[in-house]
Amino acid sequence: EPGSIWVGTSKNGLIHYDEMARKVEHYKPSDRAHSINGNVARALLKQNNHLWIANDTLGVSVLNLISRQFDTLAYEGGADDIIGQNPIFIGMAQDKNGGVWLANINRGLVYWDVKSNTKKSVSVLSEKYDLRKMMVQSLFVDSQDMLWIGTRNSGLYHYNPATGQGYKFSDKTRAESLTGMSIRAISEHPKG
Repeated sequence: EPGSIWVGTSKNGLIHYDEMARKVEHYKPSDRAHSINGNVARALLKQNNHLWIANDTLGVSVLNLISRQFDTLAYEGGADDIIGQNPIFIGMAQDKNGGVWLANINRGLVYWDVKSNTKKSVSVLSEKYDLRKMMVQSLFVDSQDMLWIGTRNSGLYHYNPATGQGYKFSDKTRAESLTGMSIRAISEHPKG
């Protein structure tokens, strides 16, 4: 949608501004079917004809940009449910295969294989770095399809999904370590 801007707000749901048509659309939670499932949009990710919206109260909404209807990734019940009863998603990143990494503040990482529509909680980096306890708050997939994980107060982690190997980048014993432990955003230089 050239000329379109999507804005996630803290109290007014999702706003779409179509610059060419000079039109503004508001998407707020409602009781009707196929509406956005939460009021707060924390992260947005456009994938093909879908817009993924992470809410910090009720999971993840996926807006079909053609039909303008929402589907929801939400708590399904049971002790093994990967979403949790109080899903607080605050980060998303897409890999080269179209899968979506989701940062759940209470459950750590969730990977959604969009092609097979399977979701799984991901044990990342060993028990030493249990991300479920570290409050993941930002995710980034780089040009090599490596996942970078920023936490609220435990630093930066690097994970190779193909091998299942990773390490804590912001370990002060490493020479190339970062000085801060709160990682809010991650990006890659255009040259890699």
